[in-house]
Amino acid sequence: MSILYVLSQYEVTGAETFAIALANEQVRAGHDVLIVSDNLHLKTEATVLLRPIGKRDYLHRIRNISTLKTIFRKKKIDVIQAHLRAGHIRHQSSRGSFALQEKL
Repeated sequence: MSILYVLSQYEVTGAETFAIALANEQVRAGHDVLIVSDNLHLKTEATVLLRPIGKRDYLHRIRNISTLKTIFRKKKIDVIQAHLRAGHIRHQSSRGSFALQEKL
């Protein structure tokens, strides 16, 4: 399974601690795990891509959406786990790629 974690953070957070613990177990179970985040402070066995996810200006949002769309297509992502301050990026970047059911 191909799993994507998207985190927007600048310091160690509970979201990072949770995501890293879960991602490490998923890698050990044989899954392909990618973490996209502003910063990552804890060690992980997953692949890490540092991007300014937390930047909220228009240009960064467009670039982040483009980056995530490219990842969705190339990695054939099955599961997205997002911990975002700018949570709408997940929705905008996945629109049209596959059906995404949200519970609000």
